[in-house]
Amino acid sequence: MKKINWATMIKPYQQPNRLKSYWQIINSFTLFIGFWFLAYEAFQYSVWLTIAVALLAQPAFLRLFIILHDCGHGSYFKKKKERDFWGTICGVITFTPYHQWAFEHADHHKTSGNLEKRGRGDVWTLTLQEYNDSSWGKQLFYRLYRFPAFMLTVGTIYNFIVMHRFTTSLDGKKERRSVYMTNLGILLMGALISSVTSLEFFLIYQLSLVMFGGALGIALFYVQHQFEGVYWSRTQDWDYETAAVYGSSYLKLPRFLQWASGNIGFHHIHHLSPMIPNYELERCYREQEYFHIEELTITLKDIARCYNLHLYDEDTGRLLTFKEAKQSTAEPLMAAVKAS
Repeated sequence: MKKINWATMIKPYQQPNRLKSYWQIINSFTLFIGFWFLAYEAFQYSVWLTIAVALLAQPAFLRLFIILHDCGHGSYFKKKKERDFWGTICGVITFTPYHQWAFEHADHHKTSGNLEKRGRGDVWTLTLQEYNDSSWGKQLFYRLYRFPAFMLTVGTIYNFIVMHRFTTSLDGKKERRSVYMTNLGILLMGALISSVTSLEFFLIYQLSLVMFGGALGIALFYVQHQFEGVYWSRTQDWDYETAAVYGSSYLKLPRFLQWASGNIGFHHIHHLSPMIPNYELERCYREQEYFHIEELTITLKDIARCYNLHLYDEDTGRLLTFKEAKQSTAEPLMAAVKAS
């Protein structure tokens, strides 16, 4: 990988613009609140119509999560109090304890691509050798975990509905308080909205929002770190710049989907510098040819292939499908049999 002075290169894009941040907050919340009114009107006719509105509301819901995400990185406002306020508000809406999530996500950025520091804030990924050495029960569970339908349903429920309601042994005082305050905020939000609509409406619409949004978030996160030539390395060879850029994809989306996902598709840039606000990522990509890397580029048609990749082969530096992994394991055995 070509080494450059990337700290100097990305510096012009790292300054938050308060007007841009608030414009993004205003248009995202306006759209989000508008969908709440539309959903309640739809509820008078059909529950299924209400759920359909929740699906249509996902661009606004995802953008609120991106605001939380940027606040957690310290890239959205210069003032910490301002970041924490908006991050907490968006956390209540998205069922995500702001400080706890930001703490865990920071770990993901610091350890991404390091095979010896997997397990926090990432997708469970085994190497080919680890999988072959596992018991049949662990292999079966791993296959279930990596199955898209399971990951996007059970995985979403576990992550956003269950796991985020509890503290962990790794949480500090601030993180634990964030969990408690988020849970309280959800109860207050539910009580307020239910008092002017109904509890049934709140539960159906809010849980639909979280389920759809959580599934879309997991789907986006998956393809940003699970692609054929993704970078993984052991600690002694691990390098931050290489891991950030080559361990993350550039998800090239149509203009509307790029807007709806808050430019998170420029993930290789984001991992190199989490301090770049989401609204500056595209400009950085346009102006810096360093980030125009063909092997990192994924389009919508490539997503299905990404979801078939499950095991990292340290010998070839590639993620393999289960079928490719089986063939890769069988070839040396066949060669040994022929040689004997």
